[in-house]
Amino acid sequence: MGLYDDMDTGSSYEPESNTEEIGKAILKSSKKKKSNKLNFNLGIPPIATKIALYVLGLFLAVVVVYAMYLVIQPSMISYELNPNPVYLGTNTAGKLRISVENIEEFTLNNIEVNAHATDDLSVVVMPSEPKLIPILGVGEDRVLEYDVELISGATEGSYAIDISVRTPAKVYKENVIWEVKSVQ
Repeated sequence: MGLYDDMDTGSSYEPESNTEEIGKAILKSSKKKKSNKLNFNLGIPPIATKIALYVLGLFLAVVVVYAMYLVIQPSMISYELNPNPVYLGTNTAGKLRISVENIEEFTLNNIEVNAHATDDLSVVVMPSEPKLIPILGVGEDRVLEYDVELISGATEGSYAIDISVRTPAKVYKENVIWEVKSVQ
């Protein structure tokens, strides 16, 4: 006793309703349903969206270029420390020559140059007070000399000497490493 046992197998089965009416009903019901897809249009015309994306891309490009400028920004300071490295038990004094070049597009006045050791107990930089450059024209440079000396009792290692150049507009900083090694 199956579901189709009473049916005549020789005849074809036809549904009781008209297929056109079913199709119209499905079409009508699909028009009433809202799509479950997310709509990002938000009522903004496509041209405005393209302009906004262009402006965002341009802004990000400017930020990247500025970040690269900060990383590779030119410095007013160049230096030379001789001898480097220095050996314990021999001449433990040296000369630090600092060159300050005006990289700005205007003349600078009252530039303060300072050099000091981060470990004041092992290394002395003389003079310890800041030096003043009263005026420095565009593209000009000045060379300042400092005496650097190890204090007795200093041990082998790396000693940092901080250089700062303060202009009315900016402060430039560099870090010099003085290597101290034992005699071989």
